[in-house]
Amino acid sequence: MDPVNARIDDALAPTRALLEELASDDATARSRALTALAAAFDNLQADARAMRSDAIRTRRSVGESVASIAADLGLTVGRVQQLARDNRVYRGPDADAVDAAARRQAAQERARLSEQTRAARSATREAEQASALAARVAEGRALQARLVAGETRDALIEQTGYSRQRVASLLSEARRAGADETS
Repeated sequence: MDPVNARIDDALAPTRALLEELASDDATARSRALTALAAAFDNLQADARAMRSDAIRTRRSVGESVASIAADLGLTVGRVQQLARDNRVYRGPDADAVDAAARRQAAQERARLSEQTRAARSATREAEQASALAARVAEGRALQARLVAGETRDALIEQTGYSRQRVASLLSEARRAGADETS
């Protein structure tokens, strides 16, 4: 027996045994045999696809054209070219489910990272706001000290270049911070 027929015979051997079990009157035995037969057909289909690709590559290696192979098999030229490539990856029926699970996991990871990024940005923003408030309070206290030392608000406005409203706001921040510290 040639190697290709031996390979086919080996692939069909478990299926033949399962077909014999299907003749049983026992429903349990038949259901087990049908489940095993379905799995065997999946494996057989993968083997058949691999053997078909091997046969197409063999035909190409002896010089047969892609167009003549395509016409003979009833396939498109592009499909024959795909099969002739040494690409032995077969995507079984579970491949889509695996891909979907991987996409869901990737989306969850992106969401988790996105949440971490949002939390980090929020913490940075809060730290920047606290730092800016501390700077305003310090500046307001410095202005307050100058007022206590006898300078006028108009002099502070002229020397700092701030508007009247800005000076009032800084002094208010300093007072509020002093009130917060005492309470």
